[in-house]
Amino acid sequence: MITVVNRKTHIPTLHDFFVGRGSPLGNPFTSIDYMITKAQFKVNTKHDSIKNYVEYIDEKIKAKDKVICDELNRIWVAAKSKKNIYLCCYCVPK
Repeated sequence: MITVVNRKTHIPTLHDFFVGRGSPLGNPFTSIDYMITKAQFKVNTKHDSIKNYVEYIDEKIKAKDKVICDELNRIWVAAKSKKNIYLCCYCVPK
């Protein structure tokens, strides 16, 4: 089972994968304008951020981006082993 958890409140395990900004799978889009983030691109709304990220990650997969595909494969291999996998980021549950 794969569960998305908040990195601040989650008790770390050996089966955690950080997927927040700064990681290979981090969303480079943000709508946050009240603080500095690691996001490369500013968009108007959270919805835009998610929509742009879906398109971004889809394009990376189609292009067989090595960094993205390696990280996704690493998660897939762990998930195949039937372990509880935790995708950790700071934005959950938002």
